[in-house]
Amino acid sequence: MSAHEIESHAGDAPEAAGRDAPSTSRWQAVVTVVAMASWPFLSLVANNLDQPLDFAAVRTWWLVTLAVALAVLGVAMVVGRRVGGRVVGWTGGVLGVALWLLFSLPLVLGLRSGGEGGVSDLAWWGLVAGATLVVAMGLMWFAPVQRFTAIMAVVLAVAAGSQVVLGGLAAEASPGEADPSAAVDRADFVITPNVWFIALDGLASNDFMRERTDYDPTAFEQAMEEDGFTIQQEATSNYPFTNLSIGSTLMMDYGFEGVDEPNAAPFFEQLQGANTTVDLMRANGYAYAHTYPGLWSGSKCSGREDLCIGDSGSLTDTETAMAAMTPLGEVLTSRSRQADVAIANDPSHVVPQVLAADLPDPSFNFVHVLNPHAPLLRDADCGIREVELKFSAWGEGPEYAGAVACLHRQLEAAVDQILAVDVDPVIVVQSDHGPRLGIDWTQPGGVFLDDDMYFSIFSAIRLPAACDDVVVPDDLTPVNTFRIVRGCLEQAPPDLLEDRRFPIQAERG
Repeated sequence: MSAHEIESHAGDAPEAAGRDAPSTSRWQAVVTVVAMASWPFLSLVANNLDQPLDFAAVRTWWLVTLAVALAVLGVAMVVGRRVGGRVVGWTGGVLGVALWLLFSLPLVLGLRSGGEGGVSDLAWWGLVAGATLVVAMGLMWFAPVQRFTAIMAVVLAVAAGSQVVLGGLAAEASPGEADPSAAVDRADFVITPNVWFIALDGLASNDFMRERTDYDPTAFEQAMEEDGFTIQQEATSNYPFTNLSIGSTLMMDYGFEGVDEPNAAPFFEQLQGANTTVDLMRANGYAYAHTYPGLWSGSKCSGREDLCIGDSGSLTDTETAMAAMTPLGEVLTSRSRQADVAIANDPSHVVPQVLAADLPDPSFNFVHVLNPHAPLLRDADCGIREVELKFSAWGEGPEYAGAVACLHRQLEAAVDQILAVDVDPVIVVQSDHGPRLGIDWTQPGGVFLDDDMYFSIFSAIRLPAACDDVVVPDDLTPVNTFRIVRGCLEQAPPDLLEDRRFPIQAERG
């Protein structure tokens, strides 16, 4: 289309300052629409630079939004040729405001206190959005208002884009970045059983459950011991974050030794297969199965694996975050969506999928499930709870205890499924960090994760009969987990690191 201004010379008349003022040029309307259609997605990226965003999903949502908005503007341009060019500028301005309202649900809801969620939130957003659009539709006939809208749209988009650029530069310069390509000190295994690592998220030790909740896990403990597990009753995590903890577990080494929360992105590669454990297994002829949990893509498949199993349900975590900016979030994160995520994070649902793939022996099977990390989607009877799909929704002791009770039954079933077809495997069932009960993550500021609650983890290891002489410390920390397993497979004393704990100053709000 032409970049020249298309204005009516009638605008030279005195009444041009009022409703009969000529439209802004077409390019101004296009700039308004493009900028406002791009702003929410640039903001999403800017605010999640340290998270495993699905950029393909972001691009798709952006292109669809942009295409729809430009199509509407295109209709206005056709109509404008017949009824007056000012319709184009009016449409561009109104579309800009409409796009802002569409992707500003949290801001609109923040204008009132005591929101109840669901229909109440949608009704409030509809009231505010409707009133704002009515005012905008009246004011947008004035050229100065159109120009102001265009300027503000560009400012918002440029500000978000600048955050993306500056945040990316800061992430590159951040300390404590992981090295996902550390060389493996290769050694030949003497025995090659199948190895399973069921990595749990936020499961506390049995003693924590007894002391801090009303749930007694004794029955689960006994079932695991009957299946040949030793439970490390005093096990603690090295880090209170998933990426740092599982990363160091698989690397068999410490990847970060600071206090301030580091950029998480460099550690995601370790969770996605670029780690010492996978390299060592590969070097000894192991096939590699990789599963990642619904709702979180930090440990998604990377192409390094022989088998990938990952199911985020109807929406990926990135799409869920985008939907949450809009009223669509209330519709798309419905009860069926909660059920999708809950099933995708059920180890007794995931393990049979790995077994059904019938990988050649020996195999290393990494099974990462989100449970019992928030959102706590299961109750004690494994029913689906209607809760927001937010990682900060930990709740209190009763909700957490119910989620753990359900997970324990799922773990028993998953282990039984493995042992029904595998003669004498290595099975590691271990959490990455403890729970975070009672923290209000909506408040601004920081929280120092140094309490025992954040480091209390469940750890249970089953070794083959050939490794009966391998001693697993009762106070094991995850950095040594696969050093123990390696010692078993090499039939050599494990080379253990000094146990260390790194409290982290985490940002919130």
